[in-house]
Amino acid sequence: GRCADRMGKKPLLTIAALGLVPVGAGWCFVGPTMPWLGYVLAAAGAALWVGVEVANFNIVLEMAEGKNAGASGSSYVAVNTVIINVAACAGCLLWGQSAQALGTRTFSFGGRSFNYFHVLFLASAALRLVAAVVFLPGIREPAARSTRETLQFVTTNLYNNLFNGIWLSMKWIKFAGNGRDKRRDEQPTRR
Repeated sequence: GRCADRMGKKPLLTIAALGLVPVGAGWCFVGPTMPWLGYVLAAAGAALWVGVEVANFNIVLEMAEGKNAGASGSSYVAVNTVIINVAACAGCLLWGQSAQALGTRTFSFGGRSFNYFHVLFLASAALRLVAAVVFLPGIREPAARSTRETLQFVTTNLYNNLFNGIWLSMKWIKFAGNGRDKRRDEQPTRR
C-alpha cells in the first residue's frame, strides 16, 4: 500500500504483473529433486499477487471517487468485484477442462518430456505476459515514478524489513537466554 501511494499504481502493477510470469513458468521445475522451489514460488507468487490486488483496488477506488462518479461511485467497486469473480470461476473451469483434455499425454521438446502440468504452467506464464503487455500501456498515471525507482524502493524496504526481523529475533534470543541464566543463578542451592 505504501509503495502504491508513494511510487504510483502503474509501476507497482508493472513489477507485480511481470514478476508473476517467471513464477508461473517456474512451477515446471518443481519436483522431487527441488521441492524447496515450490515454497519459494508460492511465497513470491503470494507477494506479487498482493501487489496486483493493491494496485488494482487503488485504481478502482480512484475511478470511484473521480469527477464523473457522482453518487454511483460504489458501482465501480461492485463491477470490479463481479468481473474478478467471474474471471476466477471461468479460469478454474477452463484450466480444469484443459487438464482433463490433456489427460496423461506427454510431450517431448528439446529432449525433455512434458506432461499436462507443464503445459498449463507454461500457458499460464504466457497469458500473464500477454496480459501485462496488452493492458499495462493503457494505464495512464502522470505522477507515477519510474519502474526502476519503484523496484529500488521495494527491494530496499524488503531488505530493511528482513534485516530488522533477523536483528530483533537475535536480540530476543539473547535476552531470553540471559533471563534464564539470571534466574538459574538466583535460585538457592539445595544441600
